[in-house]
Amino acid sequence: MTTRDVKINGMNLVFEDEGSGDPLVFLHGSMGSARYWDVLVPLLLANYRCVRLEFPGHGRSDRSPAAAYGIDDQVDVAIQFLAEVTGPCIVIGASAGAGAAFGAAARRPDLIKGIYSDDAYPGIYTGSWIRSSPYVNFFRVVDAVLRSMPPGFSVAEYAAALGQARLGQATMFDLRGPEFVAFFAQLTASTDHAFFEVVTNPERFWTDDEVSSVVRGLRCLCTSPTATLVKGHLFPSRRSMLSPMPGWT
Repeated sequence: MTTRDVKINGMNLVFEDEGSGDPLVFLHGSMGSARYWDVLVPLLLANYRCVRLEFPGHGRSDRSPAAAYGIDDQVDVAIQFLAEVTGPCIVIGASAGAGAAFGAAARRPDLIKGIYSDDAYPGIYTGSWIRSSPYVNFFRVVDAVLRSMPPGFSVAEYAAALGQARLGQATMFDLRGPEFVAFFAQLTASTDHAFFEVVTNPERFWTDDEVSSVVRGLRCLCTSPTATLVKGHLFPSRRSMLSPMPGWT
């Protein structure tokens, strides 16, 4: 596996590049990183070049000085990344990463051969959807935990604090278990605080433009939370084969 970086909009964005063959580009969801795909990618390396991008403000990529973390911003990053790094390809997106793929297909269909969407469909990337969504509270809980951590905190310390955070009447440990919380902490520990201010604001993160109607014109769109792409085909599989955690918008 080769860790590389590319400069987009003045930011150094990190991506993992491995395997050979036709390229598959993997776009993680909100608060995620390239590690989201650790389980799935090894299943595909014998046949594909697998490229895992980390969006601005996530993982090891630079933070956006202007907090440009909305869906439209991610669409712009995805388009530039595909144009510069891989060229036309199939894009595999989780949650908001799939939202970026939908938008890229709407604006640059020449770059998108197909989309596999994990836990996402175009309609959820609208302001009207998020105004009634329970995810806003979840983002706020994670943000509060991250902001409470002392300088130089370890992922283990963050996982312990996150596990005790309450979503309703239950803690994260109660709802998901220690193994999931530990993995989720690894994914989210480096998320820019400014991202949470954007994602919880319907006027800043979400969109009501063509992203919500991009299904029209796609040559290949398959949305399923229980499928995996192997040798160019979608096969049903247990969710645990895809990733240790579900995609959260």
